[in-house]
Amino acid sequence: MSAQDSKKLNYDEIRESWEKRGQDDTVDIVKAKGDIFWDNYEKKVVSDVVNTGDRVLDVGCGTGRILEMIIKNGCEAYGIDYAKSCVMRCKTSYPKADVREGLAESLPYEDSFFDVVVAVRTLQSMPEKERKMNAFRDLVRVTKKNGHIVLIEGNAERLTGHPLYNYYLREDEWSEIFKNAGVKLVKTGAIPLATLLSQFDREYCNFEIRRRYPEIYEQIYTLDQKAALTGLKRISHEFSFVLTKS
Repeated sequence: MSAQDSKKLNYDEIRESWEKRGQDDTVDIVKAKGDIFWDNYEKKVVSDVVNTGDRVLDVGCGTGRILEMIIKNGCEAYGIDYAKSCVMRCKTSYPKADVREGLAESLPYEDSFFDVVVAVRTLQSMPEKERKMNAFRDLVRVTKKNGHIVLIEGNAERLTGHPLYNYYLREDEWSEIFKNAGVKLVKTGAIPLATLLSQFDREYCNFEIRRRYPEIYEQIYTLDQKAALTGLKRISHEFSFVLTKS
């Protein structure tokens, strides 16, 4: 473990932080943090994969923001989380969903049970790479043949730094995990630089970038997924992976 990682919260501390979030039913966590555009990006990645009638599992469902979208898309929704308070909150808020307490690396479901399995910023809280690998294998195990796994994880090379509660991997490290896991990578996504900059004041960013870097100004604000994935991966806050089970 690196010196930086040694200063981070351990797994139990991360779990406790989620217990506290689940107990606070007066705050919309996403809105409170101003992370609406992250929320929209992640929901779009998932909604592009799920279809009406699909049996979908949200691993690390938290307080239910992705679970809610799955239900609205007409899916048979399941959720699992290690924080009991989050599970209870989801049960109350989304009574149509089957929500359970449990761990990502030992999912309490039969093999090949789900059409789609989703894990949004879930495995990144696991300090050990081996634990991430084991959890991913279990995501694959409960997915039907030709079903989809949607994985959204923070980028270890992101320019905005590393929060105390996350243990990110690089894209090539995820590629190694996918090898021999019985999956095929069908789509990779990343948040473009323009989206990253939208956290800050748009007018200020426009002015400063145009003044200091006029030659790249237009490129920054017209970036698409392809550009983000070729020349600007290290700026990306998150990667998304869509895989199919072989």
